[in-house]
Parts: sequence; C-alpha cells; structure tokens
Amino acid sequence: MGGFGSGRQEMGRDRKFPDEFFRLDIRCCHREGVLKAGNQFVMKWSRAGKEVASIEVEVRADDLVLSYRHKKADGGWTEIRSPIRLDWTRCPFGGSRPWLICPSPTCERRVAILYGKELFLCRQCQKLVYESQYELADARAFRKVERLQQRFGWAPGFFFGAGERPKGMHHQTFVRRHEEYETAFKEAKVLVDDSLALLNWLSTHPC
Repeated sequence: MGGFGSGRQEMGRDRKFPDEFFRLDIRCCHREGVLKAGNQFVMKWSRAGKEVASIEVEVRADDLVLSYRHKKADGGWTEIRSPIRLDWTRCPFGGSRPWLICPSPTCERRVAILYGKELFLCRQCQKLVYESQYELADARAFRKVERLQQRFGWAPGFFFGAGERPKGMHHQTFVRRHEEYETAFKEAKVLVDDSLALLNWLSTHPC
C-alpha cells in the first residue's frame, strides 16, 4: 500500500491549493459501481505516469473505511484507519446520489470531494484556496477577454480586439456574447490605463 506525504513535497508557502492534495471524489466511485456494502477496493493516484499514493477502501452500510500510511515529518510512517460517513439523497428523476460527510467533528459538512494528506477533510477544513482567488485583478480581466475571444474563434490577446460574428452563430447569441465581451474589455482597459498612469506618475516622481 502506498503512502501519503511521500509523493509530493510541500511548496513552502502558507496558502494551500487543491492540486497539492489527493482527491477522494465519491461521484467517481458511484459511477464505477463500487459503493456496495462489503466491497473492498484500492484507490491510486499517479503523477507524470508514476503512482505516488494509494489507499485501501472498505465499503460498509453507512460509511467508507480508508486505510493507508502517512509519512510523518521525521520520516517515519503512521498507519491510519479513517471511517468516512456516507449520506444519500434522492435525485429528482429517480435514483439517489451519494455524499461524503467531512469527518472533522467541528464540521460534518456534506460534500462530494474530500482532500487528503494526513487526513481526508473537506476543502473548507483543509483551508484550501483556488489559484484564481489570488490571481491579480488585471490578469483575471485579461483572461476573461481571451476566453471570450476564443469562444468567438477570434485571435486571442487583449490588443487584438474584437472580430466578426462567427459563421453559423445566431445573431442574438452573438449580440449577447459581444456585449459580455465589450464589458470585459472595458474592465481590462481601465486596469491598463490605471497601470500606465501609475507608471507615468512614477517616472515623473522618482523616489
């Protein structure tokens, strides 16, 4: 059985991002049909084609039991056996949907994904953030402009601007999305203008 903490080094920063953790997605387990009481299976994670971690999973009537090893800071290993409660909700058109209950006693939120290193917890308990939350405002604005340009099939890039209506796109759809593009472009342009004004001011007011 593989170990957690042995496959990827900490990134030396206070913020933690989801891709630094191993994901336990109950939806994938459900799609694969393994959530039947009495089942046992192994989940594996790979990076660059190399297996970096694995856990043994035992399915019981009301929970999953995760068994794995975690590498401690001193280089030793600790054996972990962690039960994760399951909950099921009915779907509007029949069937049911599984959820994981975060095992933290101060949380117990119902979630689809738990993120694991030493323990598998929900995103909130692991204090995870997404890269986009720390992305600079101008970078977000430019990225939105380029995303809309790609949707239209235009050349991506803030300074390329808008192009023609794509062949086959309904006129009303084009008008609606073009208005969205114009709004995004104006927001990005304000940031560009502000940055240029700041650079101009700094050039005339040396420290």
